Amino acid sequence: MEKEKIRFPFKCPVCDKEEFDDLDWFINESKDDEVETYRIDPTNGEKVRITDPIEIYNVHCSHCGWVYDLKQVLDYDAIGDRNEKTVNILKQEYQNKLKENPKYRWRDTFK
Repeated sequence: MEKEKIRFPFKCPVCDKEEFDDLDWFINESKDDEVETYRIDPTNGEKVRITDPIEIYNVHCSHCGWVYDLKQVLDYDAIGDRNEKTVNILKQEYQNKLKENPKYRWRDTFK
């Protein structure tokens, strides 16, 4: 399988509203269903492999609540490491929430 790279910014795969532009120093590569994440060291421009998932773990879309997950960026039918449902299921749930409340925004549920 040829390596895939995800370039930032990209829009949330669930709601297509939030752009993850603050993560433009990440590079994600997948090969044979394994995904590795790298960051670009700003001091020398070299690629550094991220081994601590906490470094990218809690990045949420403020509109729908999707948690950034490399597997799901590459495959909308995958159960991710951070989301218990697929992107396709989360999309349907988000659309249902919008039908109930057209102004629904996940971040506002914490006020």
